[in-house]
Amino acid sequence: MKGLSNILLLSAILMSCSASKNESSDTFDYRIDHLWINSVQSPCASVGKPSCYQADIVRGNQPERWKTFYHDIIGFRYEPGYVYQLKVRVEFTDSTSSEPDFIRYTLIEEEMKQKDYTLDLNGGWNLTTIDGDSIPDFDSTQIAPNIHFSPESGIVSGSSGCNQFSGSFHLSFINKLKLGSMVSTRRMCPDMQIEQDMLGAFQQIDEFIIKDEKLALQDYNGKVLMTFEKIPEY
Repeated sequence: MKGLSNILLLSAILMSCSASKNESSDTFDYRIDHLWINSVQSPCASVGKPSCYQADIVRGNQPERWKTFYHDIIGFRYEPGYVYQLKVRVEFTDSTSSEPDFIRYTLIEEEMKQKDYTLDLNGGWNLTTIDGDSIPDFDSTQIAPNIHFSPESGIVSGSSGCNQFSGSFHLSFINKLKLGSMVSTRRMCPDMQIEQDMLGAFQQIDEFIIKDEKLALQDYNGKVLMTFEKIPEY
């Protein structure tokens, strides 16, 4: 129980704003928080639950960093695949009290519910064209240029056909896609042109379109920079 209390206390510190203690008992006055709740959940067997919310305090138009949220929210009906903004009432007792879960969250208002379009990107995609030019066929001994999106972690990774790369990504609005700076291995290959073109195009990406298992990455003006085909999952 001591480990659980420490986890809950850490969660309270990370997610809290301020609270004033009621000296006549071991309770604090309530406060109002605004929370982001992510479209996917995290495993949290360490606290005896199969999964927990991912949450962040609302500070702007989008979450900054998801943290595992170990509590239930009374009155909240969660549906995977959607990002929520919630207004909640927070009541809690002192960590030295006999209550094992000394924080209670109650939903006041569901301020926003929006489909998480990053989930449509989930998985691997093979590069088919870049700047309008088709990619040559790669034989079974070569790695075809590809990209892989992992919405749970916000990580994008893949191969240029020569080097492996990885970085971060996020959506600023529906299909508006931004990729962070990429890190990559440093192998030298006979033909580096595709790699140079891919890495250069990454910084210009502004939005994506998915139709019939095909992905198009476009710049701010709607020009198609690269197209991909979904890699089948077995």
